[in-house]
Amino acid sequence: MVLRGLLSDHQKKTHDPVIIYGAGRSGRQLLEAVKQMREYSAAAFVDDNPKLWHTVIYDLAVYQPDAIAFLIERYGVEKSCSPFPARLRNNAAESSAN
Repeated sequence: MVLRGLLSDHQKKTHDPVIIYGAGRSGRQLLEAVKQMREYSAAAFVDDNPKLWHTVIYDLAVYQPDAIAFLIERYGVEKSCSPFPARLRNNAAESSAN
């Protein structure tokens, strides 16, 4: 029992939580890639599509963009990843800020 707890603590420390921006097909493919990496674990999806908010895709909840601060606090997220080019991410961030 103690060994299981130690292994669990070790896994938590070695898997940095990340947010995946985009819950569509590309975001799901990115999730599969993140699952293969030992150093990261996906904490949640964030998506601009209101129809996806409050749903669960592949065991991950989908949040709206203004929930990012909450997710950072809740999961200790320090990194995010997106299947989209940086230019598109920047445009999306600017639109959600307005």
